[in-house]
Amino acid sequence: QPAVDSGHEEKTQRLKTLEFLTKLQSHLVPDGLVAFNVIPARPATTPYLEAIAEAFPSTYTFDVPGTGNRIVIACKTEITLTRYEIRERAQQLDTTLGLDFSFEEISNSLKIP
Repeated sequence: QPAVDSGHEEKTQRLKTLEFLTKLQSHLVPDGLVAFNVIPARPATTPYLEAIAEAFPSTYTFDVPGTGNRIVIACKTEITLTRYEIRERAQQLDTTLGLDFSFEEISNSLKIP
């Protein structure tokens, strides 16, 4: 979200509407997904998360440790993964990518609706 005084805040609000999110979902390939980075402390986050959940059949939410950010993975089709499957895939990503953060650590904060 841009700074309030940047003049761009109004433009980005339309990207958070159910209409836009539904259109976004319709443009994904059958097994497609999209990731959103949100900041839970902001007042507009709750309605945004509700709109994402309404537009997409499956969502997975992760808090990013030490950042105040929350990542939402939204899927075009109904996908059911267990915590174990997600953690296993996260471990594979950590091994493969060797980044400065751990997907496994992030997966520990998974919120399943």
